[in-house]
Amino acid sequence: MDAEGKTADGIAAVEAILRETQKQVYTDTERAQRISMLGSMANMQRNGDRTADAVASYRQIADLAPQTAAMWEGRVIETLTEAKDFKGARAAADAALKKYSGDKDIQAEHASLLATLGEYDKALAELRALPNADKDVQILIHIAEVQEKAKRYKDALTTLDSANMLATNQQQKQAIVFMRGALYEHAKDYVEAEKAFRAVLKTDPDNAGALNYLGYMLADRNVRLDEAQQLISKAVDLEPDNGAYLDSLGWVHYRQNRLDQAADELRHALDHIKKDPTVHDHLAEVYFKQGKFREAAQEWELSVTEMKAASPSDSDPAELKRISQRLEEAKAKTK
Repeated sequence: MDAEGKTADGIAAVEAILRETQKQVYTDTERAQRISMLGSMANMQRNGDRTADAVASYRQIADLAPQTAAMWEGRVIETLTEAKDFKGARAAADAALKKYSGDKDIQAEHASLLATLGEYDKALAELRALPNADKDVQILIHIAEVQEKAKRYKDALTTLDSANMLATNQQQKQAIVFMRGALYEHAKDYVEAEKAFRAVLKTDPDNAGALNYLGYMLADRNVRLDEAQQLISKAVDLEPDNGAYLDSLGWVHYRQNRLDQAADELRHALDHIKKDPTVHDHLAEVYFKQGKFREAAQEWELSVTEMKAASPSDSDPAELKRISQRLEEAKAKTK
């Protein structure tokens, strides 16, 4: 049901199962099944903009498995941040930091939130204060992520160099190369970015993230569109319900002037990521090119609303100005 866009029906179905199977005491198997269902339901609740319900579901899991409570509280912080409830996310993160003091993942989650809120130096100080921070690959990756949010791309690349020297397994090394590609792309060094993503795909041809990133990078620059379409299509085949990948596919089809197909894919993407200003912008461009100016204006209005609600780290005044101008162009066409 969720995959078909009937998220509310999917949630209701799981809720019914959970009610029917509720007990005072569970066997280990029953507890594991209940945790799995609650986790699935929480994901659907997030997709369905039912933030408070998703938070409640994660905390029910924590009650069922206290030994993993810190991990689920991390999901709570992510959920509130994703919903742009930054005040709630900060309160949850501060409380978790006190309750689970010494938990490295919670400390990293707290620092990540600080970076999202634009408190970059404070976030970096928290991460660097962790034990053996300069010798811990994962902490160094978290530091690079904060530097990326702060748009300190050269610093982030230097941090990744240190992480790469310490990395001991292929998964870590691949994550570092992927991040390097993203940093080069942000810095508009597309040649180096492409080298990095191709290096990931050489060792892992089915890496959906790298396939999508490389394909979208080509499509967004309106170059090598057939190759871009092939890369993104493979990513969507691997993860058919990934809203970001569906957005990329819709965007490359827009570039190829396959407008009806692009509109369908972008609407499908919005079933999964409803509040993404970029997807609304892409769909608006499709509608505008189709001559559906009223629909284009509606999508650009949604894009502007979401951009104004963005966190400090995601704020982009130049992009907001561009989309606002496109909105006025669409409105003028409806008169």
